[in-house]
Amino acid sequence: MQFFTTVLALAATSSAAVLPRSPLGSWYAQVTVSPDHSIYLTAKYTSDAYPDGLRNACIDNPFANPPFHRCDHAEFDFTYDGKFLNLTQNIEKPNKQTVFGEAYMPFTEDLGDGRIRAEGTVFVTRAIA
Repeated sequence: MQFFTTVLALAATSSAAVLPRSPLGSWYAQVTVSPDHSIYLTAKYTSDAYPDGLRNACIDNPFANPPFHRCDHAEFDFTYDGKFLNLTQNIEKPNKQTVFGEAYMPFTEDLGDGRIRAEGTVFVTRAIA
């Protein structure tokens, strides 16, 4: 019986290790780049304080005339260099702070018509109050 209890404890520990998670939350993000170099980003931030998530959408084109960078929420921003996605978001719960995350996110999908996509999870790596 003691052996069985030990095995169960080890299984619980290893299954928790399989699902990496930041206690401050994460975003699930999709980045699509079009032939005119416009970057379209959608990101949903979730955490224990925001189980239903905060949805964000942005568009960026540094090569447009004039260049533009807009997000639908002032509390959210991003940068993307074709490999690394950096996200920043101001949150109110559990306390007011700014959370930051970075992830390696190379393009993995050719959508046709010159559009390419990258997607994945970006974990919060730090926060400041």
